[in-house]
Amino acid sequence: MDISKNCKSDPIIPIPNSGTFYIRVPVIIAEPLIHINIESIINLPKPAIYIKCIKRKIFIESCNLIPEINKMFINGSVKKVIEYSETMSSNNNIIEGQMKNITLDTPFNCTTDIKYITPPKAINKNYKNNVKAYSKKNDEQIFTESYNEIEKIYGQIISVDFNELNIKEDKFKPFNLDTIYTFKTIRQILSINLAIRFLQNQTIKISS
Repeated sequence: MDISKNCKSDPIIPIPNSGTFYIRVPVIIAEPLIHINIESIINLPKPAIYIKCIKRKIFIESCNLIPEINKMFINGSVKKVIEYSETMSSNNNIIEGQMKNITLDTPFNCTTDIKYITPPKAINKNYKNNVKAYSKKNDEQIFTESYNEIEKIYGQIISVDFNELNIKEDKFKPFNLDTIYTFKTIRQILSINLAIRFLQNQTIKISS
């Protein structure tokens, strides 16, 4: 059997570049705290007795900026894993259930005002497409086309805070118990506080 041995290590001092040069790095455009409200209806496959827990995770699909009005359009989704007890049977005033889970994706989109930390670069796309020359004699045309490539802005999630109200609908008492009922439909009202960092790759001049 191999035994891990203690190996000596020595620090390496990096050798920096000297002078002035350019680097391409992600630059923080803005860091807003966005408040998102989502309401959805969930239909369970079979009647349930209670919800044990709900796990949530948010995903950002796209971020599109309109620079003239400083507004960001955000598309994303919330993935939910709901763990609940499904009704099985009742015997001697004791209800038997089986733990189940269901995975759902709830899409959302919103628009928010942006206050820049660093202004974005090359947002306006300069596009040209025209005829440069035309010869009737040879029946020839020359077309030219040019545009500036836009450096996309992307979102990086910093933190998320979920607060959700679950309203059980279609309640039914299948057994002779006053305090127990089942349900198949859940109305969920979800409030999200999303701290997000918007970044854009930019060329930066640095000196050392």
